[in-house]
Amino acid sequence: EPVVAAATEATSSSFFRVALGLVADAAMIFCPVSGYLTQYREIVQTNNPEGFSLWVCFILLTANILRIFFWLGKRFENVLLYQAVVMLMAQFFLLDVVTRTRRAKRDTRPHATPTGVLEKKYWTEFWAWEFLSQYVNFILLLVCVAAIFTYTFSRSMLYNEILGYVSLSIEAGLGLPQFVRNFRNHSTSGLSFFLIFTWILGDSFKTCYFLIKGSPAQFVMCGMFQIVVDLLIIRQIMIYPSHGPHGPHGHTHASHSHHDTVKPQLSA
Repeated sequence: EPVVAAATEATSSSFFRVALGLVADAAMIFCPVSGYLTQYREIVQTNNPEGFSLWVCFILLTANILRIFFWLGKRFENVLLYQAVVMLMAQFFLLDVVTRTRRAKRDTRPHATPTGVLEKKYWTEFWAWEFLSQYVNFILLLVCVAAIFTYTFSRSMLYNEILGYVSLSIEAGLGLPQFVRNFRNHSTSGLSFFLIFTWILGDSFKTCYFLIKGSPAQFVMCGMFQIVVDLLIIRQIMIYPSHGPHGPHGHTHASHSHHDTVKPQLSA
């Protein structure tokens, strides 16, 4: 009987560990996306996409695409690969709702057509495009370039390590465009507090996850930096008003026009 009891206890303990691991893996995959779903809903409800920085989408799309290629060269947990795929889907949904909302509010050219990647205007308006298809074209171009480099240097350990650092360094800067935007506007209008809350909660959780799982050092460094930026943005939410100078809908004065919010150097 003691042997049977010990075996039963061991089986129960093993089952509990497996179940806990599955829950942790599911949280790693889906929890980071929950904040963006809330931001999506807020944009739809308020019809105001201006509080959200599209450069957040740029950072996450670029970082997660490079992470996938990093995984091809240096295999790590599949959970982090699945997380990257789910996050890519979420960012395309956000790009779609933002571009549709902006066109509905600002487009005076009902028959406007998207510019192509071979046109000069496409690049002068980089990441300030009007149509989702223009963002998709850039991402496809990025995937092609990354695929060529990864195939060419697939046997190079140095390339794989550099790719990992580039990917995670880009992701580490996730909150910086939002931080700069809030600082420039002295307002957090249109920004979902729940999104930022999920950022700091998710970044804390994933950093612990990386440490426990023994993930590559790039992941740990990325997580720690993101926690610091998250705290700075929460501080902004505490000290800045939740609406712009022209009221709760966040319509700011002319210096904060659409083009001011999408230039890469400081905007977003």
